[in-house]
Amino acid sequence: RKDLVPLVHSISEELKKSNATSSNLVGITTNGISLSRHVHDLVDAGLTGVNISLDTLSSDRFQEITRRKGLDKVMRAIGDSISAFQNRYGHVRTGPNGTG
Repeated sequence: RKDLVPLVHSISEELKKSNATSSNLVGITTNGISLSRHVHDLVDAGLTGVNISLDTLSSDRFQEITRRKGLDKVMRAIGDSISAFQNRYGHVRTGPNGTG
């Protein structure tokens, strides 16, 4: 989605204005294919969480499921996301449902 960074920023700013302290979390769910290109800008815009959907760690199975190559891009997106969130927030929860 081309307008995702401005959309995240807008949502984050509206939440700040509303003083929704317990609810000012802004998250996305993604397949992660193009996330590395935008994750730092998204975090700077106010993104507080990301769920990267990944059905397999096998390149062949990934291509079979998604009908395209790209497991390497998703794995890079996971690393880049961890880095971006650590830089911004100092900590990161990883694993299924943030349990790790």
